[in-house]
Amino acid sequence: MSLADRLNDSNPARSNVGCVTCEWLDTLTAEDRAAFTAWLEQGNSMAQLWEICCEDGLKISLTGFRNHLKHHGPR
Repeated sequence: MSLADRLNDSNPARSNVGCVTCEWLDTLTAEDRAAFTAWLEQGNSMAQLWEICCEDGLKISLTGFRNHLKHHGPR
C-alpha cells in the first residue's frame, strides 16, 4: 500500500482538531484555573502538574501538555 493510500485511509490526529488541554481547562472552575496558573508561575514542576491534572481527568501525553504550555501558556 502506498503512502498516499495510507494517508487517505487515516483519520487526522486529535491534535489537529483543537487543543485537548485548552478544552479541559475550560471545564474547570475559576478557582482551579487560578491554582493551575499559580502553580506554573511559582516555578513548580510541569511534570508533576501534568500528573495531578491527569488524575483529575486530563487525557493527554506529557509531550502534548508541554506543547500546550509552549504555544498557549497557562491561560
